[in-house]
Amino acid sequence: MEIPVTQAIRDMNLMPKHMVADGFLTPEVHAELIAHTIENEDKFVPSVVAANDRHGYDPNIRLAWYCQEGLGAVKAPFKAALAARMDEILPAIGMKPFEIAKWELELVAHRDGSYFSPHMDTLTQNHRQFAESDRIVTMVYYFHLQPRRFSGGELALYPFGKAAPVEIDPQDNRLLAFPSISLHEVRPVRAPADFAGARFAINCWLHRARAG
Repeated sequence: MEIPVTQAIRDMNLMPKHMVADGFLTPEVHAELIAHTIENEDKFVPSVVAANDRHGYDPNIRLAWYCQEGLGAVKAPFKAALAARMDEILPAIGMKPFEIAKWELELVAHRDGSYFSPHMDTLTQNHRQFAESDRIVTMVYYFHLQPRRFSGGELALYPFGKAAPVEIDPQDNRLLAFPSISLHEVRPVRAPADFAGARFAINCWLHRARAG
């Protein structure tokens, strides 16, 4: 007997499970991160992408800057803060615990006109052959100077269907987590010309080793 399927079920759109945690870092670590970022302004260079059978700088897909110095001394306390919440983060985004093969961290600045068109963080097709593990979890930590001087820059998280995306505001000291296979984008940013007024973030990807 065939079970009837209503149009509502056919049109159902599933939003990827995601978690938002405000007040994520302690005031001390947050202040240290702000200072590190501003002091290393000259270390920020254009961000690259891996898409459309190419790897490199492509402002038609992504316009942002990443810090070649990384997180410096802030890396250890930041990773510790993430690790301390992992038992909460994974269930919240619908994932079971797994052995983390690699932590990938990227300190980025989004200045006036920055954006990132819709994409997934998990590498697919030809790009996957250049990595020994797969991005499974994406976490984005937002921070900026007070008062906030930029606008826009929301992260739009798309459902597995045709419904409108959910937009997460890049509030200061906020962590967002979701499965890396989820389609998402960074909406355009409007910001003053000086670096200190930018939208700052740490992109974090947790990798899982491949079977075999």
